[in-house]
Amino acid sequence: MGFNILNERVHPFEDAAKELDWDANTLLQKASEGAIIPLVYVEWEGEVRPIAEEKLSPEFEAERKRLTDAGHQAWPLGWQTSKSIPPLLKNKDWLTLAPDYYHSMLIKKEDSWSLITAYLFSHCAYEAPPYLHKWLIAFENNPPPQITLENLFIRDMDLRRVNSQFTQDEEGKDVRIWKIPIIVDMEKFKSLFEEFEFYELLESESLQHLHEHFKEKHLRPEPVPAKAQPLIWKGTNNSLVRVIRKLRGFFKPWIDTPDAALEQNHFVVIPKKKGLPKRKGLPNSKGLPKPKGLRISGWTVEETHDRSLVESILDEKLT
Repeated sequence: MGFNILNERVHPFEDAAKELDWDANTLLQKASEGAIIPLVYVEWEGEVRPIAEEKLSPEFEAERKRLTDAGHQAWPLGWQTSKSIPPLLKNKDWLTLAPDYYHSMLIKKEDSWSLITAYLFSHCAYEAPPYLHKWLIAFENNPPPQITLENLFIRDMDLRRVNSQFTQDEEGKDVRIWKIPIIVDMEKFKSLFEEFEFYELLESESLQHLHEHFKEKHLRPEPVPAKAQPLIWKGTNNSLVRVIRKLRGFFKPWIDTPDAALEQNHFVVIPKKKGLPKRKGLPNSKGLPKPKGLRISGWTVEETHDRSLVESILDEKLT
């Protein structure tokens, strides 16, 4: 007995919003778009008997007979079971809501909302719904339960799903930006960028955020967090391209990622000679240089004022 038992971590809704550095409405918007499916814990009064929402077609007579013999009753919306659902066990049993419900929560802007219908997502002591069906719960015949944001929880998988940065492909579809895998260990990799930071080729604050853009190759893939800022390269695009190509060299490479992935939102180039931002984030005040993304593909490396410095650092650290 029991179905769809969760073994992953869940996060209180407002805690998840804080972790993403979002407000609650932004996370509700993601739920209304179907990008995430929050879990709901709620208590109710009286008996609740669910309906299997999608009615089986007449071709499935064997399945129809099995359901009938088990005590289920065919309703216009689907099959209603004769067994009431036991109360939800906190942190174990969960409901889910339709995306439209979260849209109404955003519009109404109230402190609590009446729960009229919900889906039984998992339960430790209740049978699974029929094949290709979901248990639909209707609370019309009972005092409808009230929920607040405290009743909502986010699965760890959903949190990681939205805690990502995206770019768009040629068809305009969202493509998740992944951390760049490195072949060497992170400490060794960071020591190289500490040299760049010392010689004012890398913004000091960016050094503390390398882990948001790079990961050791033996670890599982991770997306770039949604709130991560690009690393600020204070040298020229020319010198950064030289760094990337040298790290991707034929002998003992440190990275083996193609240009297209590296050109995603990992670096912005703001040459030192044109001024630097004096605050967190990217500059947007008048007079400061407009940040440009890293360009590698088809780039011809030329002699620039910072190339020789980069070459000397690379020669020392890569040997």
